[in-house]
Amino acid sequence: MDTDEFICRECDGDLSDFAKRDAKYASYTQEDFDAEFEKFKKEFAEKHKNDESTSF
Repeated sequence: MDTDEFICRECDGDLSDFAKRDAKYASYTQEDFDAEFEKFKKEFAEKHKNDESTSF
């Protein structure tokens, strides 16, 4: 597989979203990442609480 082709297909040649994400997280501490993860877990659980195939 040609890696360059894969990367271009995935990001469509535009890396601005990646740059924005990296700039956002550049100053994050471990506590910030932990808080983001906890927020994600709560949102995920809320979204899937009626889904019987998901057990927590």
